[in-house]
Amino acid sequence: MDHIMATEWIHNVYPEQALGGGDEPINGNVNWLQIMDDEQNGEREMQSEVDEANKMKKAQNVKEIPRKCSCGGIGQQQQQQQQQREKTEMPLIDHLCERYKCSTKELEVLFQNLKSRRQILQHMRFNVRLRTNYLRPANRNFVVQCNDLSSLSASEAFAMRGYLGITVQTYFYVQHGVRLRHPNLPCAIRFGGREHHDLFPMECLNVVKLI
Repeated sequence: MDHIMATEWIHNVYPEQALGGGDEPINGNVNWLQIMDDEQNGEREMQSEVDEANKMKKAQNVKEIPRKCSCGGIGQQQQQQQQQREKTEMPLIDHLCERYKCSTKELEVLFQNLKSRRQILQHMRFNVRLRTNYLRPANRNFVVQCNDLSSLSASEAFAMRGYLGITVQTYFYVQHGVRLRHPNLPCAIRFGGREHHDLFPMECLNVVKLI
């Protein structure tokens, strides 16, 4: 078996030339080190292209996460959405007065009329989306489905089914610090499980969206 000296390989000497064998001598010099360097450079370029493609793929899959400020508040995008929503909301009492072209005092009279009361209830149940407005911070407020209207006003109807012995007006003042300006209006009723009902004063609700 023929052996090639390392010095012969480095100096581009073919086996036939080094050992004197072979039929014909091979002409021309070949730099084997240069060939190896070229192959390694080619592999590096291919690896760089693969790495770049992986980076681009990861960048496309990354989802933008809303940032929170250091004070613990919601992100700027959510704040803008909250402000936009507050601009589009209207107090329920103002909405009803505008719809029926009446004052707040006249609205109280409309609720005492059975036909007008049914029309208002129908509108509140199927044509508007209601949201509370008394909770702080504002993002704690929630959507309310109006299922009925109380027969008594907020100053007369009992909260918590009368368990505490206080009216809705007193409950909202003690629990939420809300002093009702229109306690003579009825409350919106939301049906819960079994016999549980939640009563919301009219002025504690906003119209978010017309359906």
